[in-house]
Amino acid sequence: AIVLTCKILMFGWSGYAVVTVFLVLTTYYSYTGLDRRIGIRQVIINKLHRKN
Repeated sequence: AIVLTCKILMFGWSGYAVVTVFLVLTTYYSYTGLDRRIGIRQVIINKLHRKN
């Protein structure tokens, strides 16, 4: 938490927001790409149904 605060103070809120949005978008698109290729969502759904 302290490191994050230092980074916010160094870059400023606007820079930090841009970096955060960029990371979120890249992570989201990589996960959706993997989801389509491997079918992670279907595997998770199957596991959830087995537990119930």
